[in-house]
Amino acid sequence: MRTINLCYLVPAFLILTLVDPGAAVGGQVESETVTVTRSCSSSIRLNVNTNNGYTTVLFNGEKVFSGKTSGKVLTDSEIRNCKGYAAVWDGRILIWQSSEEAASVLTAP
Repeated sequence: MRTINLCYLVPAFLILTLVDPGAAVGGQVESETVTVTRSCSSSIRLNVNTNNGYTTVLFNGEKVFSGKTSGKVLTDSEIRNCKGYAAVWDGRILIWQSSEEAASVLTAP
């Protein structure tokens, strides 16, 4: 079994470090770096902060939602075909999505 740790995202390259947890026996850890070249560059920065039932959502640094929430706030985001999708739910109720089709593309809670 391998665990994939996302190290960082740079335009046109996604760099992943693959770590084999079984290799940690005796204090040694084996790792390898895999670079995936894509024909596009896309990133999603989604920040959700909830304080005393009031939630603020930042998408790529811009405030896109703020208001009262009553359930567990859940998020999902994904890049497909060089297009970024993100959505935020209050429990099972959609409260924000990055585009009209984002919630249908993503996995709802």
